[in-house]
Amino acid sequence: MINLKQLLTDGTKINFNDIVSLYVLGVAIATWFYLFTLGEIFSNYVLEFGITSRTIYIVLIISLIFASIFSGKMIDKTGKSRIITIIGLVFCGIISLLSFLITSSNQLLFFSILVGVGSGVGMTGLRVFLADITEIEERGRVAGGLLFTTYIFIVLWKVLLKGISTTFSILLLSLMCFIGSGVYFVKPEKISVEKKIIVYGKNIYYFLFSWILFTGAYGVWNAMISPHPISLLFDMGNVSFGVLILIGYAFASLIGGSLVDWVGRRQIIGVSFVILALAYLIYGLIPIPVLSYFALFLEVVSWGFLNIIFIFVIWGDISKDHKGLLYGVALAAFFGGFLFGELLVLILGYQPWNYVSIFSSALLVLAIVPLLFTNEPLPKEKIELREMASYIRKIKKLKV
Repeated sequence: MINLKQLLTDGTKINFNDIVSLYVLGVAIATWFYLFTLGEIFSNYVLEFGITSRTIYIVLIISLIFASIFSGKMIDKTGKSRIITIIGLVFCGIISLLSFLITSSNQLLFFSILVGVGSGVGMTGLRVFLADITEIEERGRVAGGLLFTTYIFIVLWKVLLKGISTTFSILLLSLMCFIGSGVYFVKPEKISVEKKIIVYGKNIYYFLFSWILFTGAYGVWNAMISPHPISLLFDMGNVSFGVLILIGYAFASLIGGSLVDWVGRRQIIGVSFVILALAYLIYGLIPIPVLSYFALFLEVVSWGFLNIIFIFVIWGDISKDHKGLLYGVALAAFFGGFLFGELLVLILGYQPWNYVSIFSSALLVLAIVPLLFTNEPLPKEKIELREMASYIRKIKKLKV
């Protein structure tokens, strides 16, 4: 029989109770954010009140940016990342229920601000909580498992609950948030997690600058290229295709989490930037169906890897004293990229695909440059020890 506790904690120093708390919190906040803020449920209100989805989107992003930075500062001040995450979840559950009271476009705008606040607080707290309970050499695998679990849960939600009413969806999402916040009552075991701060100082700015260039590239691509190129070949509204993409993200996250712990952060970041740049160029310059599907595969893989590193891992690796603020600023930069793209559309309008693909690819290539001035956060001796342990296991198998 499989020992779940051993499976989740074997080879690490993570407490079983803490990892259960992390996964429950992660699934709750990510599912709520994915389904509620990205149009699964919001679109119903947009249609009802005649307000543009772009207006809602921009207002939500701005509030999320400020909430992320503020909650990061609060985490640094209080040291309570887990509590901050739970507060964000409870807030999300409450405002979900308040959505039933929306009767005008002004109320919808105010509600979108509350959604941004809840999301910013919850997601910032969750990511700092992960960094707090993990060591540098295991952080990627834990984050990969968390994202894998979350994506699979969203897949099950979309498949099993397809066609349910908006009211029922909101009630279920609220219930998820309240259940997720219940992990406060799961008493964490007391251990001392060894903190291995390898890189800090100027290197933080290099990694952050690289991240900002990436978010700018993706933000412009996401805003300018509408609809997605693949939608011309396959109905993006088809649940089966959307589910397939989510499953791709799930496995890419799981594999990426292991790779960043085994190979290192910088190498995976650089390769992922190149892969994503290639995907954008194929979309824009060689729009052949077979190559477009190949580009989609590259996009999914690179996104899975970059999500692990930049959303969850790297900032916990390189932070010295202001972990919460750094995670908050990184999340703000991510959504700031979306805001940048939307503002460009408002100013310049939609541009030809080939221009956008070249511009976004160029930014991704430029994003590699700051990495040349950084050190690898994952200690070299850790990589060597893992390689040696793997070699020893192979030798033992040969003797048997």
